[in-house]
Amino acid sequence: PAVSAGSHATKKTLADAHGDAQAHLDAIVARGDAMVQPYLTSVEGRGEISLVFFDGDHSHSIRKHPQLTPAGIVNGGEPRIDTTDEERRFARAVLDALPFAGEPLLYARVDLVRADDGGLALMELEVVEPSLFLAQGGAAARFAEAIAKRVR
Repeated sequence: PAVSAGSHATKKTLADAHGDAQAHLDAIVARGDAMVQPYLTSVEGRGEISLVFFDGDHSHSIRKHPQLTPAGIVNGGEPRIDTTDEERRFARAVLDALPFAGEPLLYARVDLVRADDGGLALMELEVVEPSLFLAQGGAAARFAEAIAKRVR
């Protein structure tokens, strides 16, 4: 689906499995919009990396990786991960490209993955109601402080 959480209704199909893929797509489209995208093999390795920012500062990062099940793909967990300098620079460049003037966003989540050509690619930018993985090492306190700073 075009709007999903935790890989809900996501399915990996082979290029020659047109019948199964079309049936799955038809079922999703009967309920709403759908997105079809190429599968990047790097999600099976390092995974999709989510960098969470509070008030413009990098707070923490988590790794999402797929688990293939007979029913489709489900999110394989959300362990905290140390990001590389390259990943942090990439995420910062995404945020710096936003057309907002003035102070930074209260919160944002930049999801990225390694593309097949080896470069980093933006999977999605979450700035409205994202999961911020607040159970990760003091993240809830950092988010509360960012909110408190805004209301002072």
